[in-house]
Amino acid sequence: MGNSVILNKSKTSGFSYFVSSIYDNNKSFLIILKDFKDIEDLVNDISTLNFLPINFIFYFLPHNEEKLDLYIKTKAVLELYNNHIKGKIFIFSHQSLREKVASLESFNKSKMVIKKNEKIERDKFLETLNLYNYERVDRVEERGQYSVRGSIIDFYPYAETHPVRVEFWGDIVESVRVFSEYDQLTIKKIRELSTYLIHYKYYEDIDLESLINNRFDVALLETGEPEEFNKKVGTSDNFYVTSFIPPWQNSDLIIDLPQSYFGNIALFKSNLKHLLNDYSVNIFLSTEGLIERFSEIMNELGLFFIEGEKLKTGNSHVVNIVKGRLSSGFLVRSRKLIVITEKEILGKRRPSSFVRHERKKALHDMKISNLKEGDFVVHKNYGIGIY
Repeated sequence: MGNSVILNKSKTSGFSYFVSSIYDNNKSFLIILKDFKDIEDLVNDISTLNFLPINFIFYFLPHNEEKLDLYIKTKAVLELYNNHIKGKIFIFSHQSLREKVASLESFNKSKMVIKKNEKIERDKFLETLNLYNYERVDRVEERGQYSVRGSIIDFYPYAETHPVRVEFWGDIVESVRVFSEYDQLTIKKIRELSTYLIHYKYYEDIDLESLINNRFDVALLETGEPEEFNKKVGTSDNFYVTSFIPPWQNSDLIIDLPQSYFGNIALFKSNLKHLLNDYSVNIFLSTEGLIERFSEIMNELGLFFIEGEKLKTGNSHVVNIVKGRLSSGFLVRSRKLIVITEKEILGKRRPSSFVRHERKKALHDMKISNLKEGDFVVHKNYGIGIY
């Protein structure tokens, strides 16, 4: 069956630490979890621990028609089709593997290549956007939208991070720009765009499960019956079972929950001094107010502490306080590492910060230095012009 890891009461941030500890950018990783909340927690925890590049993680959350969700899933499916999986982590639930997705043939039919100084029939371009049900709007802010202003067409493909602005001279592409959906300003000029116009569920041709067979170097399965997923991982070199395993069995790594204090700050203070003798102590707190309060506690106890940016290993008798939300703390005795969150200290967990939306810039926030040549501006006397 391969390697094993014991995750006592396994819905902990310790799982994200384990994933980070075995990550190798020369290998591909498949993680199958039981429910969507665990996927949310895992992605958020990996991001908070700041060990792995979050743009190398692809995941499926519940059936959801939000444009951001369509983008994330579309990118995941395209990475699988294009075999760009080395150094990537793909996270699915049992349920999401049963979803139907568009075939590679369907994606290729929707492929569009736009090059500067080359000919594209402008009217046919618009017909194609309408064919794939893009919504015409005054201002492009979401995927699946387009706008037309004279010779300029803005559109936002599902597989792109930002929308694209194409300026025509007749049927010749004069410029191609990536721009911000928030303030509409140019991010960068590009000479060529190669993209797909559909999202992963535009057609429902095949099972997602068929895309993962025999492809991954490392598989981590949260299931009591790992044999049922043998076909999915095929000949993976490493096969980890992440469901609960009795702690008396042999394992490669034991990850436990730390002690909970349920708001008993006096007990927390007492234990903290003892922990520093043996462990690298990391405290993750979600707000500046909590960091300020616990910094005061460190001073009261006469303990050295730092405000770090990520998890610290190696016992240095210094408490590492990090701003960030984790689903829970964890304890790795073999590595002398402990992570404590406000959940263990105060007995409550703050709401998840999984989805973070960038604030839309108001006009009065903008500076003239943000403008790039070719951006549209509005003059109070003369109307719309090009900078």
